[in-house]
Amino acid sequence: MSLLAFLFGCQGNESTETSAGTGEVNLVQVDSIMINIQGNLKIYDYNEETGMFLGGDIASLGMAMMPPGGPTSFNELGHVVIGKDGKVLHQFMHADDSPEGHGRGALSSFFIGKDKIGVIGLNGMFVYALDGTFLQKYKEFAAANFIGDPGHRVAAANQDGMMAVGFTKREDYTFDKDKIDSFYQLMKPFHFYKLDEKPVNKEEVKAGLIASFPYPTAEVYAPGFNMLKNQTAPQIGWNLERDQISVLYPEVPLLEHYDMKTGAFVKAVDLAPDHFKNPEEMPMSADDPEWFDWYNNGGWFANSYYRDLVEIGEYSLLRYTPAVPDSEVEMLMKTGGTYNNPEWVRIQKEHFNSYYQLFRDNEKIAPDFQIPAFEILEGQNGFGSRFGAIRGQIIGGPSLNRIFVFAPNDEDIERDYELIRVYRLAVN
Repeated sequence: MSLLAFLFGCQGNESTETSAGTGEVNLVQVDSIMINIQGNLKIYDYNEETGMFLGGDIASLGMAMMPPGGPTSFNELGHVVIGKDGKVLHQFMHADDSPEGHGRGALSSFFIGKDKIGVIGLNGMFVYALDGTFLQKYKEFAAANFIGDPGHRVAAANQDGMMAVGFTKREDYTFDKDKIDSFYQLMKPFHFYKLDEKPVNKEEVKAGLIASFPYPTAEVYAPGFNMLKNQTAPQIGWNLERDQISVLYPEVPLLEHYDMKTGAFVKAVDLAPDHFKNPEEMPMSADDPEWFDWYNNGGWFANSYYRDLVEIGEYSLLRYTPAVPDSEVEMLMKTGGTYNNPEWVRIQKEHFNSYYQLFRDNEKIAPDFQIPAFEILEGQNGFGSRFGAIRGQIIGGPSLNRIFVFAPNDEDIERDYELIRVYRLAVN
């Protein structure tokens, strides 16, 4: 099947499509879900079994720890449980430091089975009923014990209490300078736990560790390989069709699968991306005085990174940003970087647009494709970001006939409600 690309309209139900070769991929908006909420809403999770969405405006841990006078556009909505028709079913606020509060910020919020919500805060994982009633606290999942603060999903749990967590524990880490290069060999970033609902005391229950798994074997994680890592926490996706957890590391084109019932490793799939460049070492170490210039002027863009992992029925949808060509990176470095060089606008348009991959039964079913309508345009928030942000958030869905995309209220037309667009993806 030859390479193809497609375009689709972000507004209304119209779409335009272009394709080349014998393969064809069509994405068409078929519906939209209006949410009667105004505020800085984010969508944290989608429950394929119930059709509910979990959202809110809880501060990230980094935002929560900012000094007074910093941004305050969070912790106004709290957590929101949204039905499949967009109706707000439950709304609650536990952004406090009481025995039942997860604190001002949270690392991750997600459904636990059909009728519970887990929120990982600085002091533990707090479990609530859908209406916000406090149920339990697991102290060992305190975010203060983890390394990093990623903005993606890092945990999933089922009705039976099996929980997958993609995080390295801080107490496992050594600050011995002689062992810094061995960080990725020393640490285990992915774990399975069994949540025990029997209370240890009035405030706490325990979780039993089932298994832990290391970083994948890859050049980028080898001792001495000097590369600026995107982050240390892998992305987590739960495929209900296979009842498996998918694990994706941003620098490695490999998708790992684990059995959700037992926590056992199942398989690693070579993603074989068409436009993913092998990682390059940085020309200097992070303690070099010129490192910040290298970083700020565009050195980050010399490598490719996986940005998103979304499970949709029996399919896995992945997104990555390709590396900017070395010649363009070198030019940026010599002429003021992404902030001062007017050529950066052209470079981003030509080289820094996302590619998507679609897998079923561990087989890539179409060549890597682009979605131009998702790309952030010049002048919009996020343009030029090294994180490869896109317009909208692909949430998931029960099948390729209903793919949910959250369109936050920061588009060109201001709305007095939030919107989830519904698309159908046809692959022939």
